[in-house]
Amino acid sequence: MFLLATGWPPVEVYAQEGWSRVRSSHFTLIGDAQIKEIDSVALRLEQFRASVLRLFDQNLQKPGRQITAIVFKNDAGFIPFKPLYRGSPSEVSGFFHSSDDKSYIVLSLGGRQSDPYRVILHEFAHLLITEIWQRQPTWLNEGLADYFSTFQPGKNAGEIETGLPIVEHARLLQKRN
Repeated sequence: MFLLATGWPPVEVYAQEGWSRVRSSHFTLIGDAQIKEIDSVALRLEQFRASVLRLFDQNLQKPGRQITAIVFKNDAGFIPFKPLYRGSPSEVSGFFHSSDDKSYIVLSLGGRQSDPYRVILHEFAHLLITEIWQRQPTWLNEGLADYFSTFQPGKNAGEIETGLPIVEHARLLQKRN
């Protein structure tokens, strides 16, 4: 479902039967995945946002920009929307696109990547870090984004895990040695 921006009142347009919409405090999610999977993505994004802002002692009620997440149940549905690399769809499980007033998260829950959240959390972390500090050195921004990209809810309420090893980075380092 997509909203068309015209001079008329908002019109809901359904991309295809079987798509669902979920709204959370800071996100609107649409997708062809099962509603429980979309709910799970919404919960993970809300937990991530709250955790990063809490770690930097930021006001959680700050409105921020509207973020829309498009959740594909598998890679087949995602392929037509993937960024192109050398004329072919790139091997990504998701991507993040941001403008001055709106941001989009696009991800496939059934992609080839080991963790479909890592890329989008990395990019979302950049947005949050920039909102917290207007300017920061690139090394700090990239380091914090990688640190937060491994975010996992903890086993107990209120706990999180982050700063875990990134498998792809470890493999790259092993190849260089």
